[in-house]
Amino acid sequence: GIKGVVGAGGERVEVDAVARGGVEGSMKNESDGTSHVVRDEDDPVFDPFRRDMPPARMLDLLKFSITIPLLPVRVMLGFFWVMVCFTAFALFGPSIAPSAKKKIADTGNTAAAGDEIARGTSTGAAKTIPAWRQKLLTSVGCFCARMVLFSFGFVRVRVIDEPGFDAHEAARYTITSNHVSMIDILLWMAYCMPSFVAKEAVSRLPLVGRIARGMQTIFVDRLAGGAGGVTGKIMMRQEQLQSAESSEELVAPLLIFPEGTTANGRWVLPFKTGAFVSGCPVALYILRYPYSHFSPAYDTIHGGWFLVRLLTEVYSTAEIMRLKPYYPSPEEKKDPKLYAANVHAHYCKHAQLAASTSTYKDKLEYHSIVRNDKLPSWVRPRE
Repeated sequence: GIKGVVGAGGERVEVDAVARGGVEGSMKNESDGTSHVVRDEDDPVFDPFRRDMPPARMLDLLKFSITIPLLPVRVMLGFFWVMVCFTAFALFGPSIAPSAKKKIADTGNTAAAGDEIARGTSTGAAKTIPAWRQKLLTSVGCFCARMVLFSFGFVRVRVIDEPGFDAHEAARYTITSNHVSMIDILLWMAYCMPSFVAKEAVSRLPLVGRIARGMQTIFVDRLAGGAGGVTGKIMMRQEQLQSAESSEELVAPLLIFPEGTTANGRWVLPFKTGAFVSGCPVALYILRYPYSHFSPAYDTIHGGWFLVRLLTEVYSTAEIMRLKPYYPSPEEKKDPKLYAANVHAHYCKHAQLAASTSTYKDKLEYHSIVRNDKLPSWVRPRE
């Protein structure tokens, strides 16, 4: 069990605890947009994105040669269940806006129509459908997601509860979770089919885009300005979720990855304030992927090779640890940054993970270094 829970009115972790780790020996994070000289690959600021790569063994090469036939089988099985899910969402999910349909008919440009669909879905308010259809989609979606996970080798998904955890209580609040892998999405879909905050390009992906819209996803542009607009959409969805308790409409639970991007599973990046501006309590969940040699974390590994390695593992395991909801103090309700920082420190303490101050920009810089790609615009090469 987990001990030392920080509850309402109980002991709270100081904000300074968030600052430990991840920046010693490096220059100040350039999150204000100013440029800086490219840093060394071993700079501690890149620790949250550094991949755990144990030396290759003959046993691993032998295992890979034996399990490689699993790859096409798992891909076909996974695609089959994605198609089943897509068919259900196409038949019973929200209809595409008439304006988007007209744009497709007039121009044949599905990408442009996708932009319009994404803008309509990202207003914050979820487009609801009759309750029986929403329940059907939730059930079918959870089942199909679990089957995709099984097809990909995730034989076991273990749920671990903190003593005193109440699932009914936690269901009333926004779900917050660390972000480790591309598999996180499937894992959460299999758990409760929540709505996500995702980058706008997801709305245009074949098959996945239609499912994401049916899940009432909020689409955003992570590198564009106007963060306040994103926060407003999240607050609107939180209010809609609360009001849905006293109405007949069903609104999917809202899931937010407060880090905003993936890390390597050993660190927790700073939490953005979007989930905390409303001052509402939040439900806390921790995702873990126990492994012996291949880490399912999506850090610096290329997407194609990640899928090849994942799908040729004999089996994989995932864990969802459920903590009791975090109730903010009056001071935290007034200050979203304080609220986010305290939840971050609380989260690191109970997840037994290291806290970091590294950012998404640091991740992009590190990727450009280890992949020998073009440096981001805010990073200058050495003279």
